[in-house]
Amino acid sequence: MTLSGGDLASLTGTVGLNLAGGQNITDTVGHALGAGEPATDQTFDVRNIAPQIASIERATPATSVTNGDSLTWRFTFAQIDNSFSLPTSAFTVTGTTATVTSVSRFSIGFDVTVSGGDLASLNGDVSIGLTNSNFADDYGNVMDRTIPAGAELTYSLDNTGPRIASIERFSPTAERASNDTVRWRVTFNEAVNNVTADDFTVTGTTGVLSVSNLTTTTVDLDLSGGDMAGLNGTVTLAVAGGQDVADSAGNLLTNTTPTGANDNTFVMDNTPPRIASVVRQSSASQYTNLDSITWRVTFNEDVSGVDATKFGLTVPFDVNSGSITQSVAQISASVYDVTAAGGDLVAMNGEIALRIFTTVNDLAFNTMTDATPTGASELSYTVDNAGPDAFGIYRANPTAEATNADTLQWAISVDPQFSGDVFIDASTVNPADFTLTGPTGATLSISVVTNAGESTATIFVTASGGDL
Repeated sequence: MTLSGGDLASLTGTVGLNLAGGQNITDTVGHALGAGEPATDQTFDVRNIAPQIASIERATPATSVTNGDSLTWRFTFAQIDNSFSLPTSAFTVTGTTATVTSVSRFSIGFDVTVSGGDLASLNGDVSIGLTNSNFADDYGNVMDRTIPAGAELTYSLDNTGPRIASIERFSPTAERASNDTVRWRVTFNEAVNNVTADDFTVTGTTGVLSVSNLTTTTVDLDLSGGDMAGLNGTVTLAVAGGQDVADSAGNLLTNTTPTGANDNTFVMDNTPPRIASVVRQSSASQYTNLDSITWRVTFNEDVSGVDATKFGLTVPFDVNSGSITQSVAQISASVYDVTAAGGDLVAMNGEIALRIFTTVNDLAFNTMTDATPTGASELSYTVDNAGPDAFGIYRANPTAEATNADTLQWAISVDPQFSGDVFIDASTVNPADFTLTGPTGATLSISVVTNAGESTATIFVTASGGDL
């Protein structure tokens, strides 16, 4: 007897054949077929549902990023016959030289393992797929090779440890600092885990590190407390020897040298700047009649923001200091030339002194508290624009008017026209500055004596020889 048609093409279930009640089957001599089912009563197990994949998931490990040497995917089927199996050749692997080494059946699917090849050192994506071969169950139903939506087909292999991309000063950004708290920002080249303050060390201070603003790729490290408030010296950040920083694949941070910036030091400076020296630049002498005079101011360290507003002038009461122009030229970060020019300086007589205000900051923003130079302190010039007067020519040797001496000497007293200690420049006094009347052939010689403390000088002129 043959059964066909109907729902056989899509039926899943058991198909059996039974004798109908009231059947009238007889043999050729008229005996009726016995009632009831025979002892042997075979059925057909009909199944028209093909094996179909419901999901593909990463099994071991469950994370997409890994440094594992063995990768296992779980293929779960919507329906599957108990006898259905798949060989390793049913799968494809791309991105690696590793191969499918195991296909393990569980109740409703298969665990497929890929291992060997270059997995131990691979950096890149490894994906699994199905070959174009047809695989059928015991009922002859060919497996549906459709990949379900959301299938996790790929692992990202990462066998390279993380690196520190940079260590940068974050607050302040300058190397020299007087802050009680300083901050570094450490940036990694990929997402990392397990970052704590214990993963870093600091030397040069008793201050303590703490972590703030932690993200997957950056960490801010604050250094505070201890001796930081008054510290003078260099503090240095380093990675601790026992650190356990790792990337998401579990690779440890082993190379701790930054690939980029490594600004891992602060130079702590809690001492205000001082003036090392003030030296006259216009001339070595205190005395001058120049219309422009310059002082060179040297600080004991680099300073910032030095301009004309940091200086003032002290002048005689009859001089308008506001008429004198002040300017500053930077020679270096610690050396500045301060110039006063024009205005009443052109005609003044008296002392002009440089004043330095305590508003100068060093590079760590410490403000100067003492403007007294620690070294040379040539703060003043004595300006003489009047010239001296000769207020008498006297017989010096002999002092008597009547004489038969062969050598005659006169003394000329010279006095400045203001109260400053400006003396005659002896190098400018020559015999040609004088004439001699009376004798013939006599010669003149000169000597100059300054009278310290009296603001005067004496020029001695001696005549000798000739017909004296």
